[in-house]
Amino acid sequence: CDPVGDDPSYKTLVGMYLQNVRLGNNYNNKQTVRSATLRGYAESVNQLFSLRRKPLPYDPEDKCNDSNVAISNLADEEDIALQREPLTASIAAEAIRIGQHADQDSGDSLISNIICLSRLVGPRLSEYGNKQQKKITYHTWGSGRRIVRAWIAQDFTFFDKTGVELSLVGRSSDELL
Repeated sequence: CDPVGDDPSYKTLVGMYLQNVRLGNNYNNKQTVRSATLRGYAESVNQLFSLRRKPLPYDPEDKCNDSNVAISNLADEEDIALQREPLTASIAAEAIRIGQHADQDSGDSLISNIICLSRLVGPRLSEYGNKQQKKITYHTWGSGRRIVRAWIAQDFTFFDKTGVELSLVGRSSDELL
């Protein structure tokens, strides 16, 4: 029995296959794969169908194609993860310089103090961004992929120099700066 054919349901079948690859059921049993790797799997399937002169199940131009949805969702997760890169020394130095010249109760000063503190004590998200000391909290995507939970405004309580609590929840960064 040949694993290819003319049936249009192969589009759905390949989409399901890519979801399984994404969740760790792949050649190397990797729990996490990159979107480019997933795209490579889809293109390999297309190559098999092409060699048999059958309609291609993966169409990179069709945004509603199940295969594209799987690849696109994974790419979105990668983009979000990339936004959590650490501060470079030059960015930290500039933020500290701005904070030193700002009003003591300003958002710039607050960010500067947080950066100074983090550079001094070296807090890492995996160690300090969680509710419990001995348990790491994860955020789980719809795909089942888990990432270490990020800090959010509700994790902190800030006070001005007179001791009045500053509420950050629900306020835009423009309001705070």
